Amino acid sequence: MVLFTGEVRLPLLEGVQGVAFVDVGDAWLRGGSVRLNAGAGVGLRFFSPFGAIRLDIAAGREKVFTYVTLGQSF
Repeated sequence: MVLFTGEVRLPLLEGVQGVAFVDVGDAWLRGGSVRLNAGAGVGLRFFSPFGAIRLDIAAGREKVFTYVTLGQSF
């Protein structure tokens, strides 16, 4: 398995950040070929007393996904 991740965070307002991110990676069986897949997206981070709230929109090759999660990924 191989995975490359990059993220840029920019302050927008007090307690709010904008983010842009890209992920590239693949998983394969031993002896198989590597075909890298990529996805990219944008999001907002809201910082509350109980932790970060993340709202992200990400696009891969064929689909667009919306995610709402709690906490930072890294």
